[in-house]
Formats: sequence, structure tokens, C-alpha cells
Amino acid sequence: GPHLRAGGGRQGGGGEGPSSCHILPLSGTTYLPYLTSPGSNLDECAEGNGGCQQSCINMMGSYECLCRDGFFLSDNQHTCIQRPEEGMNCMNKNHGCAHICRETPKGGIACECRPGFELTKNQRDCKLTCNYGNGGCQHTCDDTEQGPKCGCHVKFVLHTDGKTCIETCAVNNGGCDSKCHDAATGVHCSCPVGFMLQSDRKTCKDIDECRLNNGGCDHICRNTVGSFECSCKKGYKLLINERSCQDIDECSFDRTCDHICVNTPGSFQCFCHRGYLLYGLTHCGGEPETFCH
Repeated sequence: GPHLRAGGGRQGGGGEGPSSCHILPLSGTTYLPYLTSPGSNLDECAEGNGGCQQSCINMMGSYECLCRDGFFLSDNQHTCIQRPEEGMNCMNKNHGCAHICRETPKGGIACECRPGFELTKNQRDCKLTCNYGNGGCQHTCDDTEQGPKCGCHVKFVLHTDGKTCIETCAVNNGGCDSKCHDAATGVHCSCPVGFMLQSDRKTCKDIDECRLNNGGCDHICRNTVGSFECSCKKGYKLLINERSCQDIDECSFDRTCDHICVNTPGSFQCFCHRGYLLYGLTHCGGEPETFCH
């Protein structure tokens, strides 16, 4: 049927004023012009399609938003709403609403979305917003035309899933005491030999090797930072494997005892020939005993 169209906003040519109307016999399309200043011929459609959702038509001193067949222009004169099918109601499984279907007083349907979602431009589908579960973002969320856009706090970077925030070695060594490695799940800390990664997965603590099996030492184990040392009791020597202790044969040395030397584990004992007395630990003194026959 015919539709109402406002004038182009110029006087003259028959004395028609800016408020005069024309009947435009354009079937199946609804549109309404937005007036600009008299005498101007700015192409409003050239920038952002004039804000029109579907088609924008430039006119002298004005422009118009148009909708395709099956759609009609909403009250804001820019958005296009799909015409309800004849007799369409929410009982019809083909109503097309993604979330909630409402029947309008004038007949037909209107779609709505659950809290935290909003209707897309087709007035049927619903898109997630930051108001629902922070848009699925772990840290910060910003609403965009494409949906929620996630961001991260300082010292974190966005994971490849676009939602999770992970630490990075580039900032403060990832919080690691020692080595830091960037992994898919965030930073991975590791410790040098002799240190153990603690339950916080960041801190390195010295391992007391002496607590387990005496560090493998035969005699004495002394813990050091990042390592340990074995040593032996007096009278024993540490072998080349730095773990085992072997008795020192003191009797193999010259002049350990004046007369007779007997080696014992970890020590030795001196004896004197008959007729001599032992004084101290190693010396023999006196004259040999004289026997009468």
C-alpha cells in the first residue's frame, strides 16, 4: 500500500513547505527520512550507512532508512524488525526465538533474552554480555558488538582460550624463585639440583640430603646449601666415591710404633719387645731383661 514520506525540507516549486507530505506508492517497503539543514546535499549514507541496519537512500537534504521485504522499520527509524508470519504465535515451534518468546497485543511474536543476554540485530538470537557470569572472563570484561571481550590484570596475559588469565615469565620472572618457563597453562617454575619446589609451585627450598639414608655416607653427613658432604671418623679415610670410609692402616707408616704395631679398626696399638716397657702410646724404653742361668 502507499506509505507516508516527509518532504525534503526545501521551500519553492509550488509553495510547498517543509512539513508538506507526498504519497509515495512504494509497495512492501517502509521508510522515513531524517531531515538535514535546508539546501544541504550531504550524503549521510556515506558514513556508517547513515546508521541504517539494512538500506540507506540519500536524498536532497535528507536520507532514508529502508528495510527489505519481510521486515518493517522500528520506532527508531533505523532498525529493521522481521514481520511476524501470518498467525505466528509462541506455540509454533518455528517462532525462532533463541530464549524467550512473547506474543504481542497486536498479534505476532516478540523475542526476549534471559538476564545477562541481549537481542542481536535479527531480533531473534541472544548474545552473551558481561552481566552474565562476567561474560565468562576470569578477570575483566568489556561488551563489544561481537560479544564480551576479556582482559587481564597487571602481571597476567590472556590465555589462548580468550577467557582465562595466566602469569608470564616476562613479568617478575613469573613469581618463580629460580627458573621460569612459559607453558600453555601459565608459568612453570623449576629448581636447580639440590633444591625442591614447594607446594606454592614458586618457591625453592634446599633439600637436606642427610635426612634420607644419611645421604649415602658411611659415617658423617653434613648438609650444605644445595648439596651435602660426607666425612669419616678419626682413623678412617674417605674414598674416591666421596661416600665410603676405609680404615687407615697406621702400621703401614714408618715409625708408628717403636717396636711392634697392631692395626685395629679406626686405630692401632703398640707393643714392646720383651724386657722393654711401653711409655706413652708408641715408645718403648729400658734395657732388655737379663736372665740368670
